Amino acid sequence: MNANYIEFYFDCSSPWTYLAFAEILPLSKRHDIEIRWMPVLVGGVFNSVNKDVYKFREMPNPLKLRYSNDDLQLWSKIREVNITLPKV
Repeated sequence: MNANYIEFYFDCSSPWTYLAFAEILPLSKRHDIEIRWMPVLVGGVFNSVNKDVYKFREMPNPLKLRYSNDDLQLWSKIREVNITLPKV
């Protein structure tokens, strides 16, 4: 199936969206494909599929949190995008 557009689902508060955004524009230009911007509230999706998301934020698992942060930093290096998270 050959589509002439990409649906790009994004959440402006997500660092993962930021990484993807750095790649989606060059990708669309390389392949001459239109981007259809599809905003989504990822937190709303999380809440509907995982009711423990807020409990995790109140009492995060240190190992899972470190792994997630390390994974984000690794992908930011691969994509050559600087990611800094706020202290709060």
